Amino acid sequence: GYAAVISHAWQEHGLRTVMTGGGSTQEQEMGARIRALCAEEAVIDAIGATSLKGLLAMLDRARMVIAPDSGPVHMANALRTPTLGLYATTNPERAAPYCWRDFVVDRYPDAVRRYLHKSPEAITWGARVRHPDAMSLIHADDVIAQVVIDFESMRMLDDRAFARRWIENRIEHRPEGVLKLILDLTRRGVDRKMVEEVLAEFNDHVGSEEAALLLLL
Repeated sequence: GYAAVISHAWQEHGLRTVMTGGGSTQEQEMGARIRALCAEEAVIDAIGATSLKGLLAMLDRARMVIAPDSGPVHMANALRTPTLGLYATTNPERAAPYCWRDFVVDRYPDAVRRYLHKSPEAITWGARVRHPDAMSLIHADDVIAQVVIDFESMRMLDDRAFARRWIENRIEHRPEGVLKLILDLTRRGVDRKMVEEVLAEFNDHVGSEEAALLLLL
């Protein structure tokens, strides 16, 4: 499943995937299996190779994060990094990252019916599905379709459109200086020259000092 998503991101959008995780044998073996199914240049295997601070730095530079309900999802959420959550064992209404609650693949109701033998309406709000096969209800096609629906509609995958949307969002909700905008976007893989070209479209929306700074860059 993950290998198909990684291949789609690389072949359709030129995006490389960084895999992260713990250092257990199970996780290392899973990473090796995924890597073997992908083009070498499409994936970087960092499983077991990062500290929490290192993971936080990578999440801060990611274009998007795709993961099940776990610590990295909520770390990415805190950094305002777009996040697609994968939910089958927990209810996304309860556990989805608060900034990205609508951007999930939700198989929790299916898991409740199959493994708890109840309707979703008959269980408590915080009930979990503790079955080892629950996450297998999520298929690669579900994730790829959600990436297309959510992130392409939000202009997250095309570099120029992504930069424009990022700047528009900051102007509207959280004004930031030109240098901070350049840093945020180049960290996420957008070419600096392209960032500067897009920023030039917004000269009327930044302060005079920032506009003058932009002209000097």
